[in-house]
Amino acid sequence: TQSTWGRSCMGMKRTMRWLGVLCFTLAWHNALAGSDEDDDDEDGKVPSGGGGGSGGECEWTAPGSSRTYDLSGMVRTGTDPANDWKAEEDIQGFKFDYYFNICGDSIKGCNNHHASASQYQIFGGTSAGCIPLGEAWSENGKKNAKWSEFGNVANDPMSGGVILKYSNGQVCSTGGEKFSLSIKIPCGTAKRDPGKPNDGLDPKKFVVEQDSASGCEYTITFPAIEDGCPGSGQGSSWGWIFIACFLLGVAAYFGIGIFFRMKKLGYTGRDAIPHLEFWESIPGLVVDGIKFTTEQCRHAWEKIQEHRRS
Repeated sequence: TQSTWGRSCMGMKRTMRWLGVLCFTLAWHNALAGSDEDDDDEDGKVPSGGGGGSGGECEWTAPGSSRTYDLSGMVRTGTDPANDWKAEEDIQGFKFDYYFNICGDSIKGCNNHHASASQYQIFGGTSAGCIPLGEAWSENGKKNAKWSEFGNVANDPMSGGVILKYSNGQVCSTGGEKFSLSIKIPCGTAKRDPGKPNDGLDPKKFVVEQDSASGCEYTITFPAIEDGCPGSGQGSSWGWIFIACFLLGVAAYFGIGIFFRMKKLGYTGRDAIPHLEFWESIPGLVVDGIKFTTEQCRHAWEKIQEHRRS
């Protein structure tokens, strides 16, 4: 049994060494990625991983904070125009429908023009024409989309939410100013229902506002939903589930292990900790992993430099 225990410890040590290498590498990679995103986030622009029309990532972290908004689950995909988000407005009998996407082009579009959001005027139940209010993922790429927060979310998340603004719409004034649309998503407890049209949100419950000064800036406000809260969304929920499962697993491992060693084997104090020798060796294994990774990176960098000089 002693030799079996020794072989087990050696195997676990090798595993921990490579886990140390992996953790250090991932941390290094994330630090580099984070610095790139911070550069983009300083002016609120969409980060490099921030979604397209394919349902990919659509998230943003508020500069100088850990508040992350994940709207990936709100990205509309497919070819059916009915999949677009829709808001309805009725101004004293004049009816307007708004079709838009989150982190992507509108599926319906406007007169064969790619746009992230469009306004359609409705007469007698039929469309009489449309105006592109903004584009973010078409001709000029994601540079036309900008993120921001509203409300006092640092102290009370329910007091605000997140805004995604699209610019570069159709020219709306003689001075050359173009339409823009801000999509405002307040933080709330309500959940979307993806199995229903408009995810179960009544198009008439969206609030549409137009800037009275220029008339070129529109704002569409969602009903308050969970997606408008920091830390919500697809990625965040799965991340917390993983963390919760991991912590429960660790608690069960130590709880059951200590109970068994105390009740069945008669150990007390620190000797009751399962695999004590292995856990005591972890700091050294992590240090070895960091040293190994650093050395490999240094060698790789030297080879790159030699290749450039040649």
